[in-house]
Amino acid sequence: MRYCLFFILSLLLVSCTGCNLDIKPVDLLSKMDARIPVLTASMMLTSRSGTILFDEEIGTIAEFDASPIPLAQASPNGTTITLVFQQSVQPGTSVTVTGKVKDKRGNSNRFSIKLWGKNAYPAGVLITEFTTKGTETNPDRVELYVTRSGSMGGIVVTDGSDRYVFPDKTVWAGEYLVVQFQKGKTLLEHHSEQLAGLTSNNGLLWICSSPDSDGQILDAVAYSNGAATYEGWGNETVQNRASWLVTQEAWTSKTSTDAIPSELTTATRSCNRWGTQDTNSKDDWYITTQSHATFGKPNWEEVYVP
Repeated sequence: MRYCLFFILSLLLVSCTGCNLDIKPVDLLSKMDARIPVLTASMMLTSRSGTILFDEEIGTIAEFDASPIPLAQASPNGTTITLVFQQSVQPGTSVTVTGKVKDKRGNSNRFSIKLWGKNAYPAGVLITEFTTKGTETNPDRVELYVTRSGSMGGIVVTDGSDRYVFPDKTVWAGEYLVVQFQKGKTLLEHHSEQLAGLTSNNGLLWICSSPDSDGQILDAVAYSNGAATYEGWGNETVQNRASWLVTQEAWTSKTSTDAIPSELTTATRSCNRWGTQDTNSKDDWYITTQSHATFGKPNWEEVYVP
């Protein structure tokens, strides 16, 4: 074998002698696929089955597991893997799936992802009141009004950094739900994961039907003082979120001056929606007078005039 290799190299050298050509190295690996398969989306399909999606075709799967509900089956088909669980995953609860996948070239990737129980009868909700300059006695809160009876299981209230995922709770049209986003002297039943407080002057709030990647935006609001950097949004992350909400048709303008004017708000001078008016713009909102935040009850309809 060594002789054959030497013979072939000799022929190559002889054939190039006197030809006055530059010898260019060839990277035989340059056209080989060396990328790992990347997980791009996940969602539940039914109460017992779900799917995870990758950016390329999956060749083999290994070491698959799920907790607290075990897997009954995991089946690859092209870029997707269909999962079947041994029991139903309840709305508002999640199951963690871990595993290792390989593409056709053998490039592998380990992953861990949460899938949330599918809510077959979701309630309809709107954000109707919120504050962003909370104190210990009046922490930041977000009020939701139920417009359609159903289950709150898996519905998410978030500012993009912190969130609250509702449990499987039946609610009725006309009810109010209040989510606490900041530490205070008391702690409400519904409270965000971090309790770090909402951004005081430039931020966004939205409701999503599920934490999974197929979740739909149910409602959104934007507030700003219009005086910060990044076109008034304060930082690039918030600016990008504002643009994203517009692309999702959840808010009408990515311009900070078209948001609710946060410079007029305080811990008790809250942002309030006019009834259930919903045009996805600041025209749906007003700022009430001092000490007239009314979380959990109909809004105080007196407008603050600076």
